[in-house]
Amino acid sequence: MEEHNELIHTLRARYSREISELKDNLVGKYPTSFTIRHKDITDKQTADNVVIHKHLADIVIKEALISVGVPPDRANSLTIRYLRIPSYTPIRGLTSEYIGQTRTFEGIIRRVSDVKPKVTIASFECSNCGLHTEVNQEKDKLKYPESKCESCRDYNSSKVRWTVDISRSSFIDSQTILVQEYPEGLRGGEQPQSVIVEVVGDLCGKYLPGQRVLVAGVLRARSEKSTDLKYESYIECNSIELKDELYENITITEEELKQIEALSKDSEIFDKIVSSIAPTIYGSQEVKQGVVLQLFGGVSKIIAGTKMRGDIHILLVGDPGIAKSVIMKYVVDLSPRGIFTHGNSSTKAGLTASAVKDGDDWVLEAGALVLADKGLCAVDEIDKMSDQDREALHGAMEQQEIDVAKAGIIAKLLCRCSLLGAANPKHGRFDSYKSLSSQLNLPPTLLSRFDLIYPMMDIPDKVKDKQIKEHIFKAHTGQLELNGVPKELLKKYIAHAKSIEPVMSEEALDIIGEYYLTIRGQASDMGTVPITARSLEALIRLCEAAARMRLSKIIDPNDARLVVSIVDGCLRQIAYDQSLKTYDADKVIGKYPRTVRNIVDKILIAIHNNEDDFHISQIKDIEKYMKEKYGIEEMETQKYLEFMKNESMVFYPRIGLVKELK
Repeated sequence: MEEHNELIHTLRARYSREISELKDNLVGKYPTSFTIRHKDITDKQTADNVVIHKHLADIVIKEALISVGVPPDRANSLTIRYLRIPSYTPIRGLTSEYIGQTRTFEGIIRRVSDVKPKVTIASFECSNCGLHTEVNQEKDKLKYPESKCESCRDYNSSKVRWTVDISRSSFIDSQTILVQEYPEGLRGGEQPQSVIVEVVGDLCGKYLPGQRVLVAGVLRARSEKSTDLKYESYIECNSIELKDELYENITITEEELKQIEALSKDSEIFDKIVSSIAPTIYGSQEVKQGVVLQLFGGVSKIIAGTKMRGDIHILLVGDPGIAKSVIMKYVVDLSPRGIFTHGNSSTKAGLTASAVKDGDDWVLEAGALVLADKGLCAVDEIDKMSDQDREALHGAMEQQEIDVAKAGIIAKLLCRCSLLGAANPKHGRFDSYKSLSSQLNLPPTLLSRFDLIYPMMDIPDKVKDKQIKEHIFKAHTGQLELNGVPKELLKKYIAHAKSIEPVMSEEALDIIGEYYLTIRGQASDMGTVPITARSLEALIRLCEAAARMRLSKIIDPNDARLVVSIVDGCLRQIAYDQSLKTYDADKVIGKYPRTVRNIVDKILIAIHNNEDDFHISQIKDIEKYMKEKYGIEEMETQKYLEFMKNESMVFYPRIGLVKELK
């Protein structure tokens, strides 16, 4: 080992703790593998063999371990694992030329199988005399003894049958993992490629669907039948590293970093980024402002053992044909980890995780929310999902975890992603008499989890319609001026900004705190709930996103004012009651707004005060009562009576008569 003295010195200097654990005399307590960084292998021939002939490199490392005092039997039983091998190959590049070589690739775990024992040394028992013979198992199929039984060769040798003695055989844990290309790295029309990774030993049971990993292993080929010409490739896994860092797969050059830092100092950076979102779509500035902050996101925290999400959820609600889907798809393309799906074709399993049959095993396969972990998931037509399927979104949006118990597999999957949803009103147009939740086919519990809800209504306007026409014509004739940030640079800008964790300044805290208390105080005497405590947390998340956009570690008063203006503009569209001159959260998450409930209650009182012995009232008496007592005109009373009839509060026994349904 004189030629490997430098390697031995490196092991002593950098792996002293690992070596001391291997020297431990407690039988069965020492590690079953030894992990070494490829760059620490100083001998060039050995370093090259890690890639070309890994078994030869393993021999050298084991001899070096024996030289530093590890018992020979212990060293020889170790699995040598290598980290950061410089042989990177994308998954779709793992072709036949690399069979037998160690390759490194990265991807997202799509599914995992159960951990099962795999025989490494099979002990065979002769059916005639009971003699035991051991055979090393190196392939996927059981290998039997090559020769006849030595003890009974001279008699009845033709009747020898070998059976496996489980109690005398040696086993190791085994698991199958399917690793798929990153979905955001695909070009239009491409299908994601995947590769099967065979994991054994101490690597089993550590990884879950949705996790992003860097895998190193030997590319192998196998066939179900010996007569087949086509073989299936798979990876004999050597090491796996979790890629937990945010967006680390986005490469930013020095030149691009200078451009990003220069952009962050621009006083109009917010407007520039907003104009970069779906530039072919005219208007919708408020919506674009919201999704820009969603892309940058807030900071996730753990306070006193309680997780507080930093991801921002947004719901777009509007009439058909106003480019909701175009904006969503553009935002998904901008997000370094973006997934787009349709609610009318997505099931609970498709959003969270599903258990699928893989041969004789059940394996767990990640859904859209899990694949979008630490990114953004856009769900179009979210109102078209069934109630049972939509239940999966509740825990995923707030706790950002999915508990799975399917086909005997129990696991907890992470879905730390922002949700951008889109929905249409049930009847195509908004009804000012009804709350948002009653028109959307979405439960109030789900609506309350969205930080921002934007109504997008198609209202004819001569000036605006003319501007939209000119904008579309310019886009189709190539005359549209694009003044925003280039798409690829903006994507890297967002990825870089995600690494910043800004903190709130006292001035910013005062601004959002005063706004929250002011809005809450407006309704103290009116019996309405303007906004909830969840809205205050949303304000903080949005402020963090605004500071990230400037690449700032401090949230200043300007960030707070920007967020307050955005949230206030959003609330005025969905929760402001003109008659009460205040905000009413029931217009969003309740069944009826407060004003509607007030007038309905008054009409019910009018019905009771004017009913006959059969509890039937004259509509003309109701109209007269409402005008004299409350000043409500007859036409307004008729509208509310029609609304109450549609809501099954009253019915008309005959024309001109009304009766309450109890």
